[in-house]
Amino acid sequence: MRPSANWRQSESGSSSGDLTADDAPRAAGSAEVRARVGVGLAVGALTRTVTRAFPVVNVPFALMMFFSGAIYPLPKIKMFEISGHVVGLWDILPATHAVIALNKILSLGAGLGDVGWELGWLSALSALFFGAGVWIFHRMHLRAR
Repeated sequence: MRPSANWRQSESGSSSGDLTADDAPRAAGSAEVRARVGVGLAVGALTRTVTRAFPVVNVPFALMMFFSGAIYPLPKIKMFEISGHVVGLWDILPATHAVIALNKILSLGAGLGDVGWELGWLSALSALFFGAGVWIFHRMHLRAR
């Protein structure tokens, strides 16, 4: 029987249920994609055609990428602190946490456990953005008139 994708075989031949460092970029990327789909749903709900949605959706995506620090590193504007972690102004964007997590993983060799804070925020914000997008789309297009 072949192990599932989350199982890795160790050098000794035994398999374990531990997630590996290979799973960390996938976790960050998949959560970021859910947030982008939510923004896309919201924009799609507010525009009636694809030709109108395409130029409109580029504005929030460009702003999200710029203010996440993906294009240029931005200084952290401290708002408050939770459990020793500084929460900044741009931390309301899921892309911020994806950029930080991927930087730690790809540049610094961090594992899945080392980016738990970022993945937690990323998952929560992605659920919020996706939920908001579904709600807006449902309200604009699927409600009985």
